[in-house]
Parts: sequence; C-alpha cells; structure tokens
Amino acid sequence: MDRNIKYLSLFLLYFVFFACCKDEEVSSPDPLPIYKDLSIDKDEVELDVNEIATVRIIAGSGEYTIKGNDNKKVFVTIERKTRIILRAKARGIVLVTVTDTKTKQTKVIKVIISQKIPKGVVVENGILVKWNYNDIPYDGHITIPNTVTSIGDEAFMSCSNLKSIFVPSSVTSIGRNAFHGCSSLTSIVIPNSVRIIRSNAFSSCSSLTSVAMPNSISSIESGTFYGCSSLISIAIPKSVTSVGGSAFKDCYSLTSVSIPNSVVSIGERAFEDCGNLASITIPDSVASIGAYAFSDCISLTSIYIPNSINSIEENTFYECQSLTYVDIPNSVVNIGRDAFENCSSLTSIIIPSSVRTLGKNIFRGCWKLNSLTCKAITPPNNLGFSYRKKLIVPRGSKSAYEQARYWKYCDPIVEE
Repeated sequence: MDRNIKYLSLFLLYFVFFACCKDEEVSSPDPLPIYKDLSIDKDEVELDVNEIATVRIIAGSGEYTIKGNDNKKVFVTIERKTRIILRAKARGIVLVTVTDTKTKQTKVIKVIISQKIPKGVVVENGILVKWNYNDIPYDGHITIPNTVTSIGDEAFMSCSNLKSIFVPSSVTSIGRNAFHGCSSLTSIVIPNSVRIIRSNAFSSCSSLTSVAMPNSISSIESGTFYGCSSLISIAIPKSVTSVGGSAFKDCYSLTSVSIPNSVVSIGERAFEDCGNLASITIPDSVASIGAYAFSDCISLTSIYIPNSINSIEENTFYECQSLTYVDIPNSVVNIGRDAFENCSSLTSIIIPSSVRTLGKNIFRGCWKLNSLTCKAITPPNNLGFSYRKKLIVPRGSKSAYEQARYWKYCDPIVEE
C-alpha cells in the first residue's frame, strides 16, 4: 500500500513539472541569413577604346563594391545592383574587382582594351585627316589613338556632337580649324607634347568653358579661340611669346586673362568684343598692341599700358564704354585714329610729352571727357581729335596751342 502511494506521488510530481515546462517559452537566437555565392556571367571582357560592355551579377547578397586598378583606362559603374558597366578609355589591361560586402567574396573581371580606328576615320602617316560626325559615339566622347602624331586641318570641323576628347601624348601638333564649329565641346586638355596649335583650331566652339594649354607652345595663333562664347578664363602659358590677331575675339564670357611676361606682342582684334572682361594687365614685355585689340570690351574699367609700348593703334579701345581711366606711358609717340572713340565713361586723360601725333576722332563720343592735359610744350600733330572742351597745357605754351590746328578749338585753354 505504502509502495503504491509512493509511486503515485512521484507520478504527480513529474506531471506538474512537465506541465510547467510546456507553458514556459524558451527563446532561441535568430538563424543567420544565408546568401548565395557571388557569381557573375563573365570574368573576361575584350573592348575597343570608347566601347561599353555589361557584366551581369547572377547571384550574391545584393550589396557590392567595385574597383578597377586603373581608372584612367576603364570607367566602372554598377546599375540596379545587378549590372556592372565598363567603359574603355585607353588601351591596356585592367583588373576590376567585385566584392560582396556581406559575404566578403570577390570576383575579378579582366578587361582587355585594344584601340582600333573606327570605320570612316582617316589616318595617314600618323596624321588624323578626318573624323566624321557620324563616327562620334553616342555619348560624345572619343579617345584619339596613340598612333596619331598630328591632328590635321579641319579634322573634326563641325562635329557638333563631340562633347569631350582625350588627346594622347603622341600628338605634337593641332592643325588649322581642327575643331572649328564643335559647338558641344565643353573642355579639352592639351598635352605637353603639343608644340604647335594652328590658327582657328578651336574657333566657334561655343560651349567650351575651359582649356588647359601646355607650356610647350610658343604662340597662340590668329583666331585660335575666336567665338568661344562660353570661355570664362584663360591662363596663357609662360612659353608663349605672341597672341595672334582675333585669338580671343567674341569670347563674350571671358572675365579674366593672365598674360605672362614672355609675351611680346598682342595682335589686331585679339580681345575684341570680350564683353565681360573687366580688367587686364599687360606685362612690360609687350612691345606692340595691334589695332582694335580691346575694342568693344564694354566692361573694361581700367588698363595698364606698359612703358614698352610706343604706339596706341587705331580703334584699340573703341567702344570701351566702362573705361574710366587710362595711363598713357611716356614711351608712346603715336595715338592712332579712333583709339578711344565712344569711351563714354572716360572723364580725364593725360597725354605725355612723348606723343608726337594724335589721330582723327580719337576722343569722339567721349561725352564725359571734360578735361584733357597735354604735357608737350610744342603742340603735337593733331589730325582732328574731336575734342572741344578744357585743355590744360604746360606753362608758357598757351599761345602755341591757341594757334595750332584743331588745338585752337579747345575751350578754355589754360596753363598748368
């Protein structure tokens, strides 16, 4: 009897224990996520320069990083976490590493880039003769093959769909009108291997905002940047000795120009109609400034003319409506016709004693010019400078000016 009671008690005790365990919740850690192994559809790609290829990610966590060992040769991006886009920029072999950031697994894509000359592009004896409009890729970017040593005359003329270009160090010269009318070209880096840039090379590149010019060129020839209406600033290399005629004509957006001490001449109409150019310093090395060089620079407020200049040519500052001050140095012996015509903000000017001849209508349209000082004791040869207001002359020379041709019409004539 006692044994039955003992067994019953043990049974009840086990029953209560297991009943309590059933009601109690036992927590367990969340299972670790399981990712598929990183997989791509190809591990080797062959491309031509400017060509684009896609490598598809077949499996992985969805979180990746990509890195090439030479960004100058291949541009790499990833789209929608499933496609790797490769764009070839220069010839060579590049390894692109794809890393799954969750599993740390990696895959390597070998990119082999060759450089073939597109159909329709003409290269003869290293000279790029012609690259037609229809041979420009859809993205507007091209890389010139490094077998090219010279970009010929009119090679890219009127390729309005050309947006950017890589010029290799094999190129030593750029021909006349080479990029004339490339209205979508925004910037260009010219390598130091280039020694010659011919006339009008970049004329009418109306979207060109910046140019990196090499220290290897000795001159900026006529019309090189004529009509580059979006060009904002330019640093002329220290190797340059001359700025040709109309070199920067009609560069309406140009606000600053750095002219080095190496420059000895500025050609006719070099900066004509640069409407936003507010100031410019001409270095003492400059010995000549051509006619119309700064005409229609309507924002130009002041200018320094160095002692190395002996002649201010005709129309040099024509229509510089904001010009308020000009310092004419003692080296100047001639002021050409219409030199300051329509400089409507000019209030006073001093003509140094070195000046021997003043051209016709040099002050016509200078409505605010109320005082003119002439330092010469003997009146300079006056060809009809269209000034009739106050004239200040050296002591003892009033009588000579009152009798001199055209000078005598100034009123009043007073001595210093």
